Amino acid sequence: MNEKTAQDKVYTAVAERGYREGWSAEQFLARQLCKMVEEINEAQESVYHTDPTYDTRIHLDRTKEDRLMWAARYAKVKFDNKEHPGWYGIGIEDPQALIDELADMQVVLFCAAAAAAELTGQPVDIVQLAVDKATADIARGVRNG
Repeated sequence: MNEKTAQDKVYTAVAERGYREGWSAEQFLARQLCKMVEEINEAQESVYHTDPTYDTRIHLDRTKEDRLMWAARYAKVKFDNKEHPGWYGIGIEDPQALIDELADMQVVLFCAAAAAAELTGQPVDIVQLAVDKATADIARGVRNG
């Protein structure tokens, strides 16, 4: 019997939700990187500084508008726009380098989850939470903008 990993379960749920439909592996991967930028921005919005003279969000070399927020908005628009010409002709230059960076991102997520568990005093199984979220979201289908 071939048991599915948590990663397989999450991917299957996301595909069942409709987010893989019509996309090559390269396009799907590029769109997921856009989604990661959007999610990083949403996560950083929950971080604040206790010094009232300090900006309430993580300080990231501000311009008139926070660069991460701008990047997240752009990434969300690209992710949601199936007609965007930028999705065509995508290739992966170095698949192993990409895999290495994905592992780096996962390390960060695991460490952030461990820190959240420390803060709340409650266990945080980020892998199981991802499975639960992805499977619960199947019924929502694809987000329309």
